[in-house]
Amino acid sequence: MINFETLCKEIEQASQITIFRHVHPDWDAIGAQLGLKTWIKEHYPDKAVYALGDPGTFVQYEAYFDQVDDEAIASSLAIVVDCGNAERVDDARFQQAKQIIKIDHHPQVEHYGTLELVNEKAGATCEIIANLFRCADIALSQTCASFLYQGLLMDTARFSIATTTKDSFLAAAYLCEAGIDLPKISEACIALKLTTYAYVSYLRSCMRVYKDKIAYAIMEQEDYEKMGLSFAQAKEFVYVFAHIEELSVWTLFTKEPNSDYYKGSLRSRSMQINDIASCYHGGGHALACGVSQLTKDSIMELLETLYIRLMNEA
Repeated sequence: MINFETLCKEIEQASQITIFRHVHPDWDAIGAQLGLKTWIKEHYPDKAVYALGDPGTFVQYEAYFDQVDDEAIASSLAIVVDCGNAERVDDARFQQAKQIIKIDHHPQVEHYGTLELVNEKAGATCEIIANLFRCADIALSQTCASFLYQGLLMDTARFSIATTTKDSFLAAAYLCEAGIDLPKISEACIALKLTTYAYVSYLRSCMRVYKDKIAYAIMEQEDYEKMGLSFAQAKEFVYVFAHIEELSVWTLFTKEPNSDYYKGSLRSRSMQINDIASCYHGGGHALACGVSQLTKDSIMELLETLYIRLMNEA
């Protein structure tokens, strides 16, 4: 398990640093990647630091991302954030790097880093990085702290889910000391465009309940495209089914573009579901995970599997 001193030592020994995260990034992946890039560039201005991967729906941050050749990666220190297994890293070339550091809060399913900082109990990877800096008594810039706070805010569902702990609030308080603009950050993370608001309303109208226990919706490609959303955008809205008193599991299945398969997002209030997800080409956190390569038949099979566990635990 690496600490702040080890991280600094590795950075100081590297002439180039490449920073990676998982495909289809969320706020935590983007915040951890760009927050770390910002901090390294500010404290080691002589280092070449690159953030790699497709920004996906985060087009507002496109300018922060880089294109580099294989040679640059091969000679670099690669830092991979918010990704539990190598297959999901958005740019497989990270494996060519001279040294690999993994920083993550997902369940440890694969050791792909030569050095690791993994805390499965953390609410977000941004929380891990923030507390690494906090314990070292490092003062952060507003830009760095803002990136980290965004990821922490969103991956803890605004400090409202079971993964939120005292360490989450310690990290948040520390990031606030940098003078971040909390209303602006909340607005950037939570505000919806009119087209997105219309899609959310449509999703709610499409929700069905499986055997009175599980919320689900199946979105076809034409459903989200006719409303102006991409697949990457459309699949992110499972949260709209949360907070229904009678339901403790909620799911969203979205048709992949020009494919016969669906990707799914699963959420649970308290029942473990990531082991079930692993049987359907997926995985993730105990209460929040994804599945893939599903047909309509396998979607119904998955819902039945979730239902059986709910009944067994009742």
